[in-house]
Amino acid sequence: MFEDMNYSGAKFWLDAGQLLFTTIIGLYVWLSKGPKENKKDLDALKVQVDEQQTQIEKIELKLEYIPTKDEFHALDNKVTGLVGQVDSVHGRMRSIEGKLDLLIENELRGNTNAR
Repeated sequence: MFEDMNYSGAKFWLDAGQLLFTTIIGLYVWLSKGPKENKKDLDALKVQVDEQQTQIEKIELKLEYIPTKDEFHALDNKVTGLVGQVDSVHGRMRSIEGKLDLLIENELRGNTNAR
């Protein structure tokens, strides 16, 4: 019964079946690898987007408290007014300093005529 079988033909078909099976498994592994990598990349991208969203929220919170153009203009006007007042006080202080120097000079000379 087994003496009449063509083993070389059976070996060919077994080898062809094994090659087909291995090819199918290889394709399955190759195709299933993509979604896993994509999921990992998407998870990393989601983490990065969440971090950037947090940073944007912090920046928006800081931007709420930045003065507007009109507020800067009002502040500039106030500072300009203060500079004028400081200049005026500076002039008065020089005048007082001059008078104080004269008083000290008179005191050091012993000039008591002022009494």
